[in-house]
Order: sequence, then structure tokens, then C-alpha cells
Amino acid sequence: MGRVPVPTYLEVDRAVAAASDAFDTGPWPRLWVDERAAYLRAAMEVFDTKYLDTAAQLQTDEMGAPESFTRSTTAAVPGLLEQVIQDAAEVRFGETRQDLSGRVCVTREPRGVATGIIPWSAPVVAAAAKLFPSLLTDATRCVTREATPRQYTVAAVVVGA
Repeated sequence: MGRVPVPTYLEVDRAVAAASDAFDTGPWPRLWVDERAAYLRAAMEVFDTKYLDTAAQLQTDEMGAPESFTRSTTAAVPGLLEQVIQDAAEVRFGETRQDLSGRVCVTREPRGVATGIIPWSAPVVAAAAKLFPSLLTDATRCVTREATPRQYTVAAVVVGA
């Protein structure tokens, strides 16, 4: 079993600042949803072919859950991505509506950094359920939970791939 350091407030502030900088100046916000989807599909292909078994085994080691459970929840991640991509394609980021006061323009746009707390059970699919919508709709996200598991190292390798 491995050891994981507990972050200090300063380290959390640095992570949020880095996510905020990525949101403000990075290339991701300037990509169209279909371009972001292509990057996520490529990362998912790497995950599915190289790291799925490792991620499932790490969850089994850390949680003590049966491998059949961790494998089935982890194997659901590519399908989850495809569903989120389909849903994101239907999001209207701007529309004009009739209101009591007349016509109003409603826009949906990212506001900055979002955080997500991941539950202990099935953390890979839970993280994906929080990350995919954010990444597809232009937001940046910091994910946390009580103790960051080793399987997030696998996710970091995949996203960096």
C-alpha cells in the first residue's frame, strides 16, 4: 500500500490558482466542444487500452472491493464519456427567450474553477462523471476526496498522454 500526503491550504490554493490560470490563459477554453471531445476520446482510448486493468486493480487494493465491481465500474467510463459528449452537443450556450419584461438573452458560460468531491466507492467513474461535463463545457476542475488514491496518478498519466 502506498502513502499519500495530505495537502496544506497553501497547496490547495496553488492548485486552484493553476486551474484558474489554465481557464484564463490556456488553449482549452478556445476549443469547440467537438475538439474537446476528440481530445477526451483519445485520452479514453489510452486509458481503455493501457490503464483500465491497473485502475481497477488499484481500486480493489485501496477499497477492498471485489475486482468484479471495480472492473465493471471502471469499464463503464468510456460509455459515460460518449453519453456526456452526446449531451454536451445538445447544450445551448445562448438563447433568446420571451420574458414578462420582453425578450431576454440567456447565456451559459463557464465562470472559472469548479471543485468536486469524489466518494470513496467507485472513485474512477465518480471522478469521470464530474470531470467530463466540466471539460467538455470549457470549465477547469480541481478534484478532491478524503485521501487521494493512487488511481488518480493513472488518470493524470492518461490526460497527459
